[in-house]
Amino acid sequence: MANKYFRKHSGCGCSGGKNGGSNNCTSRGPFQAIDADCIVTPPSNGVVGGSIIPFSSGTIPAVLTTLAGGLVGTGSLIGFGTSVPSLSLVGGLIELPLGVAITPLTEAFSMPRAGTLTAISASFTATVGLALGNYTVNAQVYRAPAGSTSFTLLTGATVDLSPAIVGPVALAQTVQGTATLPSIPVAAGDLLIMVFSVSGSGGLLDAATITGTASAGLNIA
Repeated sequence: MANKYFRKHSGCGCSGGKNGGSNNCTSRGPFQAIDADCIVTPPSNGVVGGSIIPFSSGTIPAVLTTLAGGLVGTGSLIGFGTSVPSLSLVGGLIELPLGVAITPLTEAFSMPRAGTLTAISASFTATVGLALGNYTVNAQVYRAPAGSTSFTLLTGATVDLSPAIVGPVALAQTVQGTATLPSIPVAAGDLLIMVFSVSGSGGLLDAATITGTASAGLNIA
């Protein structure tokens, strides 16, 4: 069957038969264009290629905290319908699995092939919070190389959600963010996790806690 994205062209593939008759092709093997003009590129319609990896906290709330002064305290690891709260982000290193030996916790997924992270989108809906001040929720990807359980922030794979959460937190206050990433490469076997955190301008107030639901999506080309 002819491909609709190949033009009829006298200089490439199969065209008319003898005496301008049937254009059935009797040669075997793949069609090969002699020049680039023989091939029409299918319209993209704005669609970006790749695979979308979804994340959602499900029924387990995401709990985000700050230290005194508004610095990032603990975050939540968001999986595929689950959430792991109270995740220490101090020092920028996450060791997985979490938990005691009989109930290890991890939400990491392994890359089956090399790829490129091209976009990230995230949403957070606050359900409980006593924080005063302005706070910004952030979603970011951490990576561990194959054979390792030590995760570090994948540079550039992050998005801030807006608008800022202004305390006291109102029920169902939702913030969202989407960002195009600078073509971040990942290797086959890399482990990736999605982490939500919050920082703010709480001044010298006590550490803040904001609880809610979290969702995110990551595009891998």
